[in-house]
Amino acid sequence: MSADSHALPRVDAEVEQSRQSAARLLANLRRKLHRNLTVRNAAYSVERAARYVQVRSLRDGVAAVKKLVRREPVLALSIAVGVGFLVGTALASRYPVSPVHARKH
Repeated sequence: MSADSHALPRVDAEVEQSRQSAARLLANLRRKLHRNLTVRNAAYSVERAARYVQVRSLRDGVAAVKKLVRREPVLALSIAVGVGFLVGTALASRYPVSPVHARKH
C-alpha cells in the first residue's frame, strides 16, 4: 500500500470522530438550553406574541402597546431600544456601507 492509501482511512476515522463529537456537543447544548429558564421563557413569550398577532387586530395591538407604555415606561423603552438595535444590526448586515460613504461624515 502506498502512503496515500494509508492516509484515507485515517482521515475517514477523524471525520467520523469529529461528527460524533459535534453531535454530542449539540445534544448537550439542547439539554442546557432546555434547562435554562430564561431561554424557555423567551421562547414562550415569542410564541404568545405570535398567537396574539394572529388573533388580534392592529387596533388591539396599538391599544395594548399604549397600555404597556403607560404602565411600564422603562420596560417599553428598553424593548424599543432592543428592537431598534436588532433591526439596525439586521439592516447593516444586509446593506453594508461602502468605505467611500462611511468617510463622508
